[in-house]
Amino acid sequence: MKVLIVTHYFQPHVGGIEIVAYNQAKELVKQGHEVTIVSSKIGDEKEREIIDGIKIIRVKAWNFFEKKFGIPYPVFSLRLIKVLNDEVKKAEVINLHGHVYFSSVIGAHICKKLEKSFVLTQHNNYIYYKNPIFNFMEFVVDKILGKYVLSSAKEIIVISNQTKQYVQSIIKKSKKISIIYNGIDLEKFKSLKNIKQKNNVILFTGRFIDWKGIKELINIAKQLSQYEFWFAGQGHLVNLINLPNTKNLGYKTQDELVRLYNKATICVFPSWHEPFGLVGLEAMSCGKSVIATPLGFSEYIENGKDGIIIPAKDEKALKNAIVDLIRNPKKRKTIEKNARKKALNYSWDKNVRRLLEVYRR
Repeated sequence: MKVLIVTHYFQPHVGGIEIVAYNQAKELVKQGHEVTIVSSKIGDEKEREIIDGIKIIRVKAWNFFEKKFGIPYPVFSLRLIKVLNDEVKKAEVINLHGHVYFSSVIGAHICKKLEKSFVLTQHNNYIYYKNPIFNFMEFVVDKILGKYVLSSAKEIIVISNQTKQYVQSIIKKSKKISIIYNGIDLEKFKSLKNIKQKNNVILFTGRFIDWKGIKELINIAKQLSQYEFWFAGQGHLVNLINLPNTKNLGYKTQDELVRLYNKATICVFPSWHEPFGLVGLEAMSCGKSVIATPLGFSEYIENGKDGIIIPAKDEKALKNAIVDLIRNPKKRKTIEKNARKKALNYSWDKNVRRLLEVYRR
């Protein structure tokens, strides 16, 4: 089967969408399928290369708003239109990722023009920016371009129940929607015997932006000077990570993240909302106790059993949960054991098995 996957951009180990697209593509190749990924090129990546048997094509597209504010819409690119047009013609299955990205909008239009059906994988929920201008921009893009892509898709894949509800609120009509939870590489994300867990270390991984709960976690770090707070990632709020007990570790590859997960005492993801919260599952697979918020993470965390769920933006609850887990190693060990057991249900093999059912339809 010749599969074309279209993503906003493709850096295999950076964001959730990229990780999902990469691992699904890798598993498809392993099972004998031919996979091409087309994306925007926004950094120093190669324009064309082969990674794990996947043909990668990146088309340069730069966006000031993404770099400055994290708004993920690249500028208009005529070359991307041409590349997508050529690749859509060759493909037997087209899978677009994300409903509002320029690559998806153009991909949907080309598929419609060439009378080829496509699958849309929806990862995101509507983001409520504090800035009213960005909030309005997001609303307009969501309700016009996003609705066009979702309505044009033959089938829609969502990564959580809340994402399904979100999609249904936009298209408001009958459409085949399949929930396929994200997967993880269980052989990569696991406990490492040669890594010793450190005491009193709280680890955050992800983008340094408002809705990931960075500011709330920094405020807690100010109150808990006896603990170390490690931040792995990148984003425009990086300057906030400047306390004596905070460390900005910068961008980390997946292999480096595995080592960090193993070193940390606990992992904390205080996002205001997430479609699924893949980082939490990665940490759990490494046998870590995770503190997270309901939207996205409660899709797989059972509060008190294999993780801790607290309300978003609740600094008091966040502080109490951190202190409780750090001071109660027995409780932490029980959660760590259950966390790994839960993670075993989310392999990429199972994920792609369900994905192929949709493709064949």
